[in-house]
Amino acid sequence: MTPADLARSEIMEAYAVQAIACVQGASLDPAWVNVEGGALARGHPIGASGAVLAVRLFHGLQQGYGLAAIAAAGGIGTAVLLRR
Repeated sequence: MTPADLARSEIMEAYAVQAIACVQGASLDPAWVNVEGGALARGHPIGASGAVLAVRLFHGLQQGYGLAAIAAAGGIGTAVLLRR
Protein backbone atom coordinates (compact mmCIF):
# COMPACT_ATOMS: atom_id res chain seq x y z
CA MET A 1 0.00 0.00 0.00
CA THR A 2 1.25 3.49 -0.84
CA PRO A 3 -0.02 6.98 0.03
CA ALA A 4 -1.55 7.13 -3.47
CA ASP A 5 -3.93 4.30 -2.43
CA LEU A 6 -5.60 6.52 0.19
CA ALA A 7 -8.90 8.12 -0.77
CA ARG A 8 -8.95 10.34 2.31
CA SER A 9 -6.83 11.20 5.34
CA GLU A 10 -7.62 12.87 8.65
CA ILE A 11 -4.52 14.21 10.39
CA MET A 12 -4.86 15.85 13.81
CA GLU A 13 -2.73 18.93 13.92
CA ALA A 14 -2.08 20.64 17.18
CA TYR A 15 -0.10 23.14 15.13
CA ALA A 16 -0.41 23.75 11.39
CA VAL A 17 3.31 23.26 10.81
CA GLN A 18 3.10 19.79 12.37
CA ALA A 19 0.35 18.78 9.93
CA ILE A 20 2.28 20.17 6.97
CA ALA A 21 5.38 18.21 8.00
CA CYS A 22 3.33 15.00 8.37
CA VAL A 23 1.62 15.43 5.00
CA GLN A 24 4.92 16.11 3.24
CA GLY A 25 6.84 13.42 5.15
CA ALA A 26 4.25 10.75 4.37
CA SER A 27 3.79 11.96 0.76
CA LEU A 28 0.05 12.37 1.26
CA ASP A 29 -2.02 14.24 -1.31
CA PRO A 30 -2.93 17.52 0.43
CA ALA A 31 -6.21 17.63 -1.53
CA TRP A 32 -7.41 14.57 0.44
CA VAL A 33 -6.20 15.57 3.91
CA ASN A 34 -8.68 17.10 6.38
CA VAL A 35 -11.14 17.75 3.57
CA GLU A 36 -13.66 19.42 5.89
CA GLY A 37 -11.08 21.31 7.94
CA GLY A 38 -8.66 20.35 10.65
CA ALA A 39 -8.45 20.93 14.37
CA LEU A 40 -7.81 24.61 13.85
CA ALA A 41 -11.21 24.86 12.14
CA ARG A 42 -13.27 22.39 14.19
CA GLY A 43 -11.65 22.63 17.61
CA HIS A 44 -9.25 20.29 19.37
CA PRO A 45 -11.23 18.46 22.07
CA ILE A 46 -8.69 17.17 24.60
CA GLY A 47 -9.15 13.45 25.14
CA ALA A 48 -11.52 13.00 22.20
CA SER A 49 -9.42 14.09 19.23
CA GLY A 50 -8.62 10.56 18.06
CA ALA A 51 -12.25 9.49 18.22
CA VAL A 52 -13.29 12.62 16.31
CA LEU A 53 -10.77 11.79 13.57
CA ALA A 54 -11.90 8.17 13.24
CA VAL A 55 -15.60 9.07 13.11
CA ARG A 56 -15.02 11.87 10.58
CA LEU A 57 -12.98 9.51 8.42
CA PHE A 58 -15.58 6.74 8.61
CA HIS A 59 -18.45 9.03 7.64
CA GLY A 60 -16.53 10.90 4.95
CA LEU A 61 -14.98 7.87 3.26
CA GLN A 62 -17.19 6.79 0.36
CA GLN A 63 -14.98 3.96 -0.89
CA GLY A 64 -11.40 2.79 -0.72
CA TYR A 65 -8.91 3.30 2.08
CA GLY A 66 -8.65 6.11 4.59
CA LEU A 67 -6.08 7.03 7.21
CA ALA A 68 -6.64 8.78 10.53
CA ALA A 69 -3.52 9.74 12.50
CA ILE A 70 -2.84 11.67 15.69
CA ALA A 71 0.35 12.72 17.42
CA ALA A 72 0.92 12.55 21.15
CA ALA A 73 3.47 13.92 23.56
CA GLY A 74 7.06 12.82 23.18
CA GLY A 75 6.86 11.81 19.52
CA ILE A 76 4.32 9.04 20.02
CA GLY A 77 1.66 8.61 17.37
CA THR A 78 -1.38 6.48 16.71
CA ALA A 79 -3.08 5.75 13.40
CA VAL A 80 -5.90 3.67 11.99
CA LEU A 81 -6.44 2.50 8.42
CA LEU A 82 -10.05 1.98 7.35
CA ARG A 83 -11.49 0.41 4.22
CA ARG A 84 -14.98 0.99 2.96
